[in-house]
Amino acid sequence: MIPSTKAASKVLDWVFIVLLPNYNLGNGMANLYNNYNFIDSCFNEYPKALGFPAGKDSLNKICNFAKLLNQQFPCCKGENTSR
Repeated sequence: MIPSTKAASKVLDWVFIVLLPNYNLGNGMANLYNNYNFIDSCFNEYPKALGFPAGKDSLNKICNFAKLLNQQFPCCKGENTSR
């Protein structure tokens, strides 16, 4: 996002939320879709791509390994990750 347009973006977002209920519904549905895909990727796709079975235990192993290497992994919680 261009920093100079960030304020205008927030104002327009609020205007659309107040005036157009369909915008708010669509925004909520998009958030649900994005959250589902993020969770699916973290627990299923990333572990499978790295040779682990799908699941929370595999994700914990990946996160511990990333922490040992001082690397960032978007699916991991903690102080040295981006999530």
